[in-house]
Amino acid sequence: MWDINHGNAVRMFTGHTSNITALACSPNGRTLASADDAGNIMLWDLTSGRREKRMRGHGKGGIWSLSWNVESSVLVSAGVDGTVRVWDCVKRLSEETKTNLLTGKPATDVVGGAKTDAAAAKKGKKDAVATADLISCFPTKKSPVYKVQFTRMNLVLAGGAYMP
Repeated sequence: MWDINHGNAVRMFTGHTSNITALACSPNGRTLASADDAGNIMLWDLTSGRREKRMRGHGKGGIWSLSWNVESSVLVSAGVDGTVRVWDCVKRLSEETKTNLLTGKPATDVVGGAKTDAAAAKKGKKDAVATADLISCFPTKKSPVYKVQFTRMNLVLAGGAYMP
């Protein structure tokens, strides 16, 4: 983060292990969301520079766009995996989830009524395991989603490439 009046670096946010592909500052100015091409979203406290959350759920190809709702409580993400995902950014992580993220073990949180890691294992796929912050997922018909945007009335617009 840079002070544009003086040209000095004010804060450095470290934590991503792959290329950062999207950034979005919350409307209340307190939180920065960053996304990478590995499908991770990190939430940062802009005052302290501390990482508040790490959210996962997108598949391969990464995340290309992020957008906050007006209240700064919900984030939407657009992925090359052909999904638009909705994230709860207010709920704090439980101690168990923090441990899982720190150790790198997949979370076993329930999303959509079924355990995501168990469902992926049964299908024999290496799908990304979604963290508990995932509210909803809207898949396309195999088309990557390159841009999402919340409107001032909390509607979400999404755009992507048509892939017949």
